[in-house]
Order: sequence, then C-alpha cells, then structure tokens
Amino acid sequence: MKKKSHLIILIGMLSFITCKSETNEWIRINQLGYRNEDIKVAVILCREKSDIRSFKIIDAKTGKEVMTIDAMPTVPLDPFLSCYKLPFTKLKKTGVYRIVAGK
Repeated sequence: MKKKSHLIILIGMLSFITCKSETNEWIRINQLGYRNEDIKVAVILCREKSDIRSFKIIDAKTGKEVMTIDAMPTVPLDPFLSCYKLPFTKLKKTGVYRIVAGK
C-alpha cells in the first residue's frame, strides 16, 4: 500500500508541474517521488529576475489549494538570474498535487 501512495504522489507532481510552464521558469522536483514522511523540496529556476515570495500546493482532484508556503531564495545558478527553494515537507497526506509558483 505504501508503494502505491508514493507512486500516486510522484505521478501527480510530475504531470501537473509539466502541464503549464513558462519558457523562462522551471520547477524541478525529485522525479522518484516523495514518501509521506520525507523531506520534500522543489526548486524554481528563473531566467529573469523574479520575486517569488510564496508558492501553492493544489489538490489535483478537487482543484482546491491545500497550502501556501514561503519560498526561500537561494544563490542563482548560471544561466538563471533567480532561484528559490520550495519546501513542502509539511505535506503529509497521500494524494495527487501540483505546485504553483511564479508565472
């Protein structure tokens, strides 16, 4: 049962992160997925200067916002002008979610 819940989280995160992305911003996650108790961090990389203060976790099934979390600026990595950590370890419930940040 645990393996199924991990797979559901992985598939949901991957499918929704790639559905709508701007050409100047990319959200990266662990492509192997996350277990409920894992430390969970995504990263957003921006080719332009950005001021991302927070991001949202959306339940894919209901479309409702599950949580809003503060983004953490990090040192930019060339060729990106802005980089942010998007920690979502607080998310413990098995489900299918998407991350919304930036444009």
